[in-house]
Amino acid sequence: MDELKDNPDFNFYIGETKMHDLSQEDLRWLIARGANLPPGQGYEGQRNRPVLLNADDTTITMKTAREQHGFLSEVVYESTALINASMVEDALQSRFQYLRLGYRRLWRDVAKGKRSDKEDVHETEVYKVFVTYSTTVVSKLEDGSLKIEY
Repeated sequence: MDELKDNPDFNFYIGETKMHDLSQEDLRWLIARGANLPPGQGYEGQRNRPVLLNADDTTITMKTAREQHGFLSEVVYESTALINASMVEDALQSRFQYLRLGYRRLWRDVAKGKRSDKEDVHETEVYKVFVTYSTTVVSKLEDGSLKIEY
């Protein structure tokens, strides 16, 4: 992945999960699923607003993202403490927040994920910070087959 950082077609998303299987979470930011709510706030139909959409305003499925848009993911940090993983995720997102939304960076704001857990340190849970990336999205934005939802 390091060789891609200077590639103008490289765009990426930085996220965090405690899912054992990264493939269950690495592309969820693309789909209109339930919102990540703060503790105590009830779910009232809130939805995620994906950064990338198909040209017809439909959401991109995780399967399509992998198979047609070439998205890959790598874990870059792991910790049994959510606060540690959150700090790494926040630092990485902050470092690249200046990049153009959609064409390089695929998150809107820094630190929108869960920041605490009832028991922050788990012996069996591992929080992972990951990077999901593609080198085909930029050309698809330029040819109009994908669009950015600002």
